[in-house]
Parts: sequence; structure tokens; C-alpha cells
Amino acid sequence: MMNFFGVKILNLIRIAMMKKLLTLSISSNKYMNPGKIMNLITMDTFTVFLVSQWIGLLFSSPIIVIIAIVMITYEVGWIGLFTPFIFIIVGIFSQFLYNITYSIR
Repeated sequence: MMNFFGVKILNLIRIAMMKKLLTLSISSNKYMNPGKIMNLITMDTFTVFLVSQWIGLLFSSPIIVIIAIVMITYEVGWIGLFTPFIFIIVGIFSQFLYNITYSIR
């Protein structure tokens, strides 16, 4: 349902920008390239669409992480409190290894 409304809003924004682009005078075409303007408009509206799709994770992710930590702590004991820190350290280490292997290529 959210995807449907997101696509509708995306198309409405693009239509409004296209109408505005078509009203540009011929003399302004010397200074502005309509194709480049349309490309920028398309990318900007698509970015707005992606933000509208992922904005829910901004609020739900911390709650999900806290619930997961509580559940892990309940199951394995106090050592479960260190689980997020272990994931962070492993993530940093894997990124470090990735950068080393990418620089070797």
C-alpha cells in the first residue's frame, strides 16, 4: 500500500516538474539543458521516494535492536549485553579486511 502511494506521489512530482520544464522560454534553453534538468529532477524525485520508503526503519530499528538485546540477555544471561558490541567489533574488522583486499586488487 505504501509503495502504491509512493509511486503515485513520485509520478505527481515528475508531472509537475515536466510541466514547469515545458514552460521554459526558448531563450533560456541556451543557458539550461532541458535533458540535464529532467535527469536531475528524475533522480531527486526518486531519492525522495526512497527516503519515504525507508523512513520507517529510522524509528523502528532502535526498538527492534533493544528488544533483541533484551531477548538475548534473557536467554543467555548477562553476556548477552555484550552482543551488540561484538557485532560492532566484527563489523569494523570485516570492513578493515575488505579495504585491505580491495587495495590489493
